[in-house]
Amino acid sequence: MYYPVLRGKLYEILALHELLDAGKLSTQIVPVIEPVRASTSFKKLLLALKEKKRTVAVIQNSQLVEYSGLSDIQAIKAATNFIPAYLLTDENLADFQKMVGQDRIGIVEEESDFTDTSVLEANQDWVAINQRNRRAQRLFKNLNNVKAIELNDDFTKLTRNADYLDTADEFFSDDHLHYLEDGFVGFGDYSIVGSDFARSGFAPRAVSIHIVYFAADDTLRIRHFTSNSNGDVRDPGGKYLEALDKLMTWVKSSEFDHAKNDSAALRDFERMAREEVYSGLGVVKKLSIAHHLEIMGRYLEERA
Repeated sequence: MYYPVLRGKLYEILALHELLDAGKLSTQIVPVIEPVRASTSFKKLLLALKEKKRTVAVIQNSQLVEYSGLSDIQAIKAATNFIPAYLLTDENLADFQKMVGQDRIGIVEEESDFTDTSVLEANQDWVAINQRNRRAQRLFKNLNNVKAIELNDDFTKLTRNADYLDTADEFFSDDHLHYLEDGFVGFGDYSIVGSDFARSGFAPRAVSIHIVYFAADDTLRIRHFTSNSNGDVRDPGGKYLEALDKLMTWVKSSEFDHAKNDSAALRDFERMAREEVYSGLGVVKKLSIAHHLEIMGRYLEERA
């Protein structure tokens, strides 16, 4: 089972909602969403997931926003498809402890100081453990009464998009191949966004499109398609079309494995290339996330 951790920003929400509407959000995927604002788009996504009886986990103690202001939120949270998730530290366990007797997910992040495993219910709780947190790894190594999820931040975040020109293709993850033998019931990541949170973007000198794909050995790799005219911030649409042209060259090449890596998002990229359309960097992020989730869901369903 795959547990992608996504922030509840507009284009992350739209990626999930559009996959759900198209029937391409696999049942092998449980999105874990950290709200960033009490938006109507977030509420609509939760209602759509509820209607289709699709499991979703939502972080209740987000460090970014209180989302209790959403109307009907209690009814949404009471639905059987809704799993409350909590960022676990030794100082914020009170709310987690109140949710006894039901499914819940604890998330131990990279900098978490969580040590009190006595709050976990045997055979009831899932705990997502960031693999960069060595203390947490040691803590849970011999703890057999919880369902552990391997959580990694696999995306290489560079300071400047132009720097991806030097690393056009790199390893992304093989967690989907080994998580069961490593003792986990599931695996998760932060897709092509990474775990760092930025509330708003800025005008970049370079535009990059990040596309995850399955290699011949079924490991996940990621390609960074980056513009070349990166001297200033002018003409972001032109920069995007430069990056998009590189993506299309790869997709049309014999090197591209359509059976493993084709997606509805790539069809949208192809349409934009034909029409020379630039819809903004948010749409680029939405399509890159949707592509990742679609091909991963298909991979897991073929092996379920």
